[in-house]
Amino acid sequence: MYNDVSVTGIKEPCIWNDVGSFNVTTNYSVDIMHDMAEGVCKYDVGLILKEMIYNLKYFSLDTLNNRIESFNYGPVDIRSRPTLITDTSLKREGYLKMSASEMLCLTKYLGLIIGDLVPEESELWNLYILLKKILDIIFCKWIQNQDVILLQSIITEHHELYKTLFQNILQPKHHHMVHYPLIIKNSGPLSLFWSMRFEAKHKELKETAHSNTSRKNIT
Repeated sequence: MYNDVSVTGIKEPCIWNDVGSFNVTTNYSVDIMHDMAEGVCKYDVGLILKEMIYNLKYFSLDTLNNRIESFNYGPVDIRSRPTLITDTSLKREGYLKMSASEMLCLTKYLGLIIGDLVPEESELWNLYILLKKILDIIFCKWIQNQDVILLQSIITEHHELYKTLFQNILQPKHHHMVHYPLIIKNSGPLSLFWSMRFEAKHKELKETAHSNTSRKNIT
């Protein structure tokens, strides 16, 4: 059975196992760009804003967009300034259509953008704070053992509150987060092997490909 490709899906030994001190079964890896920036951040912030705007009416979508547009992001983050949010996608699905860098920027500054409009006791705001704490840890370049223990606790609290607030099932990318503490212990800080810079370089190639009339598949 173990040599049956139809059962295991494994055709041959992984070439990466030839690298010293590496084995695919013990060296875990995740990509926090796809997991967080294009996943959990969109889920959380989208649903939080949907509840605050349309159900709790803490502020209007126009107020949010005006603040997003006028906020001072500084000389570095201005390049990743979030796009304005449309009523259609947010009201119907709680969905935010943004790039990874824009989503990280919005999540980073959301507390400063609308924090004064949200009651301190809001559980939705507590969920946002938990998300921010998780991001602060997983994007660190240096992590201590106590940070890993704290991360595990915060992720558990985050997931429980998410399910309570939205009566929603957790997505696969939420599940990936459960393994972050173990992966950090085995492989180091997650920010050292995310794909953001590779995706940025790939974007340049895609823009070049789209600007010419060649129909050759360059992938």
